[in-house]
Amino acid sequence: MKEWGGLAIAGERIEEISSSLQKLSNCFLRDFQIQKKLSEKQKEQIFDNICATLCYGCEQEKRCHAYYSYDNFSAIMKLLKDSEQYPQEQTTMECELADINNSTDKNMTITEESLEENKEQLEVDKAQEFLKRCIHLEDFMYTATEEFIAAEQQLQMRNRMAEVRMLAGGQLKELSSVLKNFSQAIYRGKNIEYEYYGKLAAELRRHHMEMEDAVFLEDQNGMLQILVTVRSKWNGCVAAKEVAELAGRAIGKKMRLEGNGTKLLTDHYEVIRLSQDAQFKIFTGIARTVKAGNTISGDTFSIKELPDAKTACMLSDGMGSGVMAQQESCMVIELLEEFLEAGFSVQAAMRMVNTLFLTDMQNPSAVTADISLLNLYNGIVTFYKAGAAPSYLKRGSTIITIEESMLPAGMFAIEELEPKVHKLYQGDFLIMMTDGVLEALHAENKDQMMKGYLSMLSVRSPQEMADRILNFAIDHEEDGLHDDMTVLVIAVYENQRKRHFRLKR
Repeated sequence: MKEWGGLAIAGERIEEISSSLQKLSNCFLRDFQIQKKLSEKQKEQIFDNICATLCYGCEQEKRCHAYYSYDNFSAIMKLLKDSEQYPQEQTTMECELADINNSTDKNMTITEESLEENKEQLEVDKAQEFLKRCIHLEDFMYTATEEFIAAEQQLQMRNRMAEVRMLAGGQLKELSSVLKNFSQAIYRGKNIEYEYYGKLAAELRRHHMEMEDAVFLEDQNGMLQILVTVRSKWNGCVAAKEVAELAGRAIGKKMRLEGNGTKLLTDHYEVIRLSQDAQFKIFTGIARTVKAGNTISGDTFSIKELPDAKTACMLSDGMGSGVMAQQESCMVIELLEEFLEAGFSVQAAMRMVNTLFLTDMQNPSAVTADISLLNLYNGIVTFYKAGAAPSYLKRGSTIITIEESMLPAGMFAIEELEPKVHKLYQGDFLIMMTDGVLEALHAENKDQMMKGYLSMLSVRSPQEMADRILNFAIDHEEDGLHDDMTVLVIAVYENQRKRHFRLKR
């Protein structure tokens, strides 16, 4: 407890940094939105530019003035677009030209029931008269097209900058959230430290261990972590995992040792990390093969243990196959591992990876990202898919398909991230695969064919299940493998509760 003063200061400082980053994020995100079409002000500027370029100084200016104004500019452009004189290849501009005034698409017949329709018809009549009088009509069409092209390029550039600001603002916001959560974990830990500190120290003393200090942290899910500075007395050696057993006995929560389970404590103080044991545990199996003629797979997988009793199971499929695909998919997995281990959410990690591929203009590519985030504390699994093949949740003979929700990395928008959540139970299997597995099946409905096969599988070993699924796909390839294949199977089991036993000396 002697270290609490320093931790309190650190917690306050971290919270101040979090607040500053949040304010900076708000500045990045403020008043910057994607603009889908030209504003009225921008259209008015186009009209002024055309007038300045062609009309001012023209010998017909005074005669045309009565028939050419911003009010009937839309009608003029609409008539030009519909006429044979308007250049048909400018399809990109047509949408903007026709959109200057949506009313031009309406019925222009004069009726006594609507003054608005009467006004619109008057503008059309003026537009027709202008087209008859203009002596530089070809130059007018060319200048108008050039102005709209320039305006559209400026709009695209502005939207690009807005996307960059939104990405940067979102990442700063996520970093602020990570720091805030950590500072709050420090304060929550202080509340339980008063209750558990003495009990833990006394339990260790009874078993000939001396505790110098202990720091308690509690995450948002109520999961407890303890950093214990401890040593063995009387020059003896004690297995570090015994500290986890004694800590669980002292505080009434089952604890486990993180890191090296064979570590031994001596008469020198060492810091060991204990975490509250989760309700579930997983076993995994992996099976893979490469495209015919290749020796390197473009698929990369990872099973990453994260803080707070979470595990991220990840697959990435690079574009094509071979070395380049392997490098791209490996980079995606490595970056995701780094971000998730640092405390970023999956959404934030995928956005940052997406930013990397969006801004790589020299080597544009699309890489799939498939993440299943398992919370072993409560059995909740959250699926995040970017261009990835379907995953399957097997519960006995019942098979649930989890479809993709986004385009591949480098091709999806920020707001399109839609994770899907499911509850896991004892004996469930989670099956992830790259698209080469499904594509090998020669069936009109490949998903239904795979679900039928999975429902009949009765093996309990995740490795055997992965091998069988891969062989099932390979058996359907008639003239060699056309793509890399990877199958990842995760088996879910509840942790067995063990009775506390008395440690012998």
